[in-house]
This record gives sequence, C-alpha cells and structure tokens, in this order.
Amino acid sequence: MEKMYENEPLLYVAQPELERPACQMQEEFISFFDEEMSEAQKNIEKRENGSFKQLSIDEKIDYLVQLPQQFIQMKCKIETKEKTFRGSVMKRTKNEVELKHSGGKTMIPIAEIISIELIGL
Repeated sequence: MEKMYENEPLLYVAQPELERPACQMQEEFISFFDEEMSEAQKNIEKRENGSFKQLSIDEKIDYLVQLPQQFIQMKCKIETKEKTFRGSVMKRTKNEVELKHSGGKTMIPIAEIISIELIGL
C-alpha cells in the first residue's frame, strides 16, 4: 500500500499549559424590597415557621390574599360540599372569596369551604 502523503505535516499544534482562572465569589447583595416590606409580608414571615396545612380556613385565605405583589399568585384547590375549584385567591370580602381560574372569576362563600390545599405556582 502506498503512502497517502509524501511529506510529513509542516505544522504541529501543541496545547500550552495555562493556569486556571481564579473565580471571585459575590461578596455583597443589595435588595430594594427590604425597604418596601409591608405588614402583610411580616405576618407571612412569622407564619413560615408553621405549616400551611395546620392553619384554619380563615388563616389560609388571609395568607393567600396577603401575599406581596412581587410573588407569583399561589394556585390552590378549594373544596366545597358541591364542587372543587382550582385557581388563585385574588381577594376576600366579609363572606366570600374571589377565585381566579382559567374560566374567569368565581365568588365562593367562605361558609361552604371545606378545605384549601396548595397545588403549586
């Protein structure tokens, strides 16, 4: 079998030995939300030590309504005697809860609510 190349390669490539760059870690962090912390957010932080499952229905509704605007509205499952609803709690009146879901908005009487469970974002 004949040689494919008559001459040997003219250029040799060698990898130089380089030192690894040192990476610097972040040392400071500035947050503007600390200045805008509301009473509702302070109440939420106090409740974080406890579990959402241990709260009463009124406390669960208050927790979902008082989430700061910076947070994504939590989706939940609200069970009544007749029907199960899935969506985000938007506001609360004296006797009803407004739930926003894919079909629009629904007012649910608080007295009919059996349970509230978080189902995600």
